[in-house]
Amino acid sequence: MGPQKSNLLNSWKEIANYLDRGVRTVQRWELELAMPVRRPRSHSRSPVLALPEEIDAWLRTKSPRELNRPAQWAKPHGNGSILSDSMRQSEELRQRCETLRNENYVAVAHLLQKVDSIRLSLSANDAARRTSSNGRQHSAAA
Repeated sequence: MGPQKSNLLNSWKEIANYLDRGVRTVQRWELELAMPVRRPRSHSRSPVLALPEEIDAWLRTKSPRELNRPAQWAKPHGNGSILSDSMRQSEELRQRCETLRNENYVAVAHLLQKVDSIRLSLSANDAARRTSSNGRQHSAAA
């Protein structure tokens, strides 16, 4: 397709230039249409390599309609796109997280008040016990 035909395409940019498309488009083609690229480190974000002959053969199996359809995330889904649905869910989760954080803060503050109250009560009981046992000791000594 493109003007340069080397034996190996070494990056998304070279693949995109070869196909005369944008980098995001060819990345989407890899994900959605199984465009043949190789990842030497076999990680999803590792560098890519492609052979022009394999890409040309793959292109012959694809219709123009397949290649020009919108990305999966932009397709309508219910009342909006998958992307807008995801953004809405993200905002709902953020708000829920904030609510839970505030509820947690209130619960911890309440718990700390209870702990302080128990400590004061225990201190008062200890002091009363000491006073009472000191009084018994003094009366026994007398």
